[in-house]
Amino acid sequence: MSTTKQLLLQAFEEHKQALTVDELSQFTGISPSKIRQKLTPYEQEIVRVGNSTYDLAKRAYKGKTFRYTPSKREIDKGILRSDDDLGMFLTAWDHSNASIIFIDDKENKYNVSNVVTKKVVKFPYYEDIAGWYKRVAFEEGDDILFKCLDISTCTFSIWKEKREERDGSAISIKNKKLTDLVYDILNHDSIKYEMVLFVVRKYLYIYPYNEDIPPDYLSKVLSEDNRFVISSRDKMFSWTGHLISSHWLTIGLKKYYFHNSDKKWIPVFIEQNKNGKKFGYCSQCGETMYWAGEYQWLHAQFPGEYSRKYLNSSYFTFDKKD
Repeated sequence: MSTTKQLLLQAFEEHKQALTVDELSQFTGISPSKIRQKLTPYEQEIVRVGNSTYDLAKRAYKGKTFRYTPSKREIDKGILRSDDDLGMFLTAWDHSNASIIFIDDKENKYNVSNVVTKKVVKFPYYEDIAGWYKRVAFEEGDDILFKCLDISTCTFSIWKEKREERDGSAISIKNKKLTDLVYDILNHDSIKYEMVLFVVRKYLYIYPYNEDIPPDYLSKVLSEDNRFVISSRDKMFSWTGHLISSHWLTIGLKKYYFHNSDKKWIPVFIEQNKNGKKFGYCSQCGETMYWAGEYQWLHAQFPGEYSRKYLNSSYFTFDKKD
């Protein structure tokens, strides 16, 4: 008997295009609710490409184009770091051991492997790209553009864009579109933070990465937007009270964090009482907090402060970007 996934894969192969949940249900006889349960961000072969619309990852990913700006250290060492979001883009998943193939404009092929022993630098990286850096006279501030040719073999075409050739205005518009999309994803998350793996899986196939001018890479874009806290930059704690590892980026909405005296970011949970009024409380101590504005939560300590604990509409519309 065929499994749910086998039937779905068969439908995509037969129709050779993206399909809605209703269409998948019609073609397979599987209920829409069961299809939605199956097609989560954990699913690698079938991905969401629009509102209730899915496709095969190998088909949807072809032509996707990404931008990355290597640091001076990466250029000097002939490597690319793989622990931020670049490794996600080059594998469309957390395949840290996958071998990547780059093909340049002269049809030179570069087989790039991920190194986790940190023998050259203290972060995981892809090596064996030094020859390409040298051939194209790559300089600090230049960008690398990657275009997916075949995600099943992690094969990408690769070319350089000089720093002075960057279309800053167009990229800025794309960056804003990307950060707004990530903000919306996290705003619909119950705890308001998530590992980059799942953030990327929720927007990767929906954001128009197949346009000529892609945005900057995710960690760079988010680090320049004041609405976010990022584990690689900030001391973020989870709701369980543990410091979040910066090995894989975790992204949170600053509006839902308390910045304590130790410069640590503690999640603040929003609850609703029986009268429909909403208030915040500290995930670490469970005490009531009040919103003082401008990304500032404070613990309520005196009777008069408790009267300020209920959140009004201005909190939920607060959306400062700079």
